[in-house]
Amino acid sequence: MTSESKLRGELSSCLRREFPGAVIFCHEDEFTAWILDISFTWAGNRFKGTTWLELKHVTPKKRFKSSDLQKQTALELASFTYSWYIVYEEKVIGQDFNEAVINSEMTYIIHPGLCTEWRKGQAGDGFNHYFVAEFLREAYG
Repeated sequence: MTSESKLRGELSSCLRREFPGAVIFCHEDEFTAWILDISFTWAGNRFKGTTWLELKHVTPKKRFKSSDLQKQTALELASFTYSWYIVYEEKVIGQDFNEAVINSEMTYIIHPGLCTEWRKGQAGDGFNHYFVAEFLREAYG
């Protein structure tokens, strides 16, 4: 199993590689839990501005959870700019003949208004940070 912190670091590293010159901040402060995890500022052809990303790591033992204040912040940001939840889902799908656990991993990108239906977002196989980068590249044009 991986951690949300590790996924955040991997995603921010991927975005830095894919978008040289972008301004990317990881916001990790337990006292300001309403601030989303990553702010990504880039100047594309279609959109120039900041996108806010909130990462969630969902496992069989850890469900999708976002505080009301965090959801409200994400929705308010989405009314002015881009704001997305990135959900990394890890689930057990079985065991092999040696009884080793076999996991399935998916990445979802969802609008803050779809928190209760997060599996309806755009989906990519694995913990796919490049899927997120390509999504942002298309959004920015």
